[in-house]
Amino acid sequence: MRTINHERRAKKKAMIVDAASHCFRNRGFHQTGISDITEAANLSAGAIYGYFASKDEIIEAVAQQSVLEVYEFVRILSESKNSIALLIEAARSEVSSFPDALEVELYSEAMRNPSIMKIFQAADTAFRSKIEEICIAYGHSASHSNTIANYISLVFDGLKLRNALNPQTNKKQVIKVFEEMLKSMI
Repeated sequence: MRTINHERRAKKKAMIVDAASHCFRNRGFHQTGISDITEAANLSAGAIYGYFASKDEIIEAVAQQSVLEVYEFVRILSESKNSIALLIEAARSEVSSFPDALEVELYSEAMRNPSIMKIFQAADTAFRSKIEEICIAYGHSASHSNTIANYISLVFDGLKLRNALNPQTNKKQVIKVFEEMLKSMI
């Protein structure tokens, strides 16, 4: 009987997701075929289908991978004594990073694909819930905390899109205004 090496299987699956992410980033979901992913991963189609039942399942795995950063940030915020400074640093990172076509593509796909939408909604809920906790700790009501959390989430999403649409944005000024807004809100 053949034994399954779960660690090796997980590494191969991650390699396929990375190769697919590269393809999707360069060509988009709908212009990328399984043949593009097989070439990038240096695997046969049969090997890829041994890990994923369809291209949609690969897209879901890419979406799952993309939100891991959100969950990690929520964990770090939970352990932090200075959440405002972390939020400002995260905003600085968002506005300073190169616009990621894959992230924009994933947001667009979420509007059409309920599975991707659920992945993004769960990460968004985790982020906003953590911001609400922080606001409540600063003495805001639950209702006001929810409004602040929604606004901060909106700003972070907007920073990503703004950076993609207008990379020449005055990043220092954007961060300065965000910092002032955050301190006045929380």
